[in-house]
Amino acid sequence: MWLEIFKTGNQTDSSGNLEAYTEEKLDKIAEIYNSKVQESSSYEAPLVKGHPASSEPAYGWVERLARRGNTLLAKIKEVSPELVEQVKKGMYKKISMSIYKDMLLRHVGLLGAVPPAV
Repeated sequence: MWLEIFKTGNQTDSSGNLEAYTEEKLDKIAEIYNSKVQESSSYEAPLVKGHPASSEPAYGWVERLARRGNTLLAKIKEVSPELVEQVKKGMYKKISMSIYKDMLLRHVGLLGAVPPAV
């Protein structure tokens, strides 16, 4: 299953920092992630609820990233049936990604009550 996780444009993160995300930058994020995951599955980013600080459970895993037009997509695998039901019920309608400073994907967060920062 592919999910749209991010779009190009000027984005302000949760710390108030403004950054321009171009198609080239989304390509770079995908390239870095796919390369790392190919090296080792230990780099696979989890699909999570919200933006957890530490050892919250994963409800799925990001297999790979791809850019289509102005959108970054994540191919998700091993999705929890519990999470699928919650999404169907409309409990998680927003998606947000978190990346490390080196642009490696950290996780994909499903958001309910609070909209994404970017």
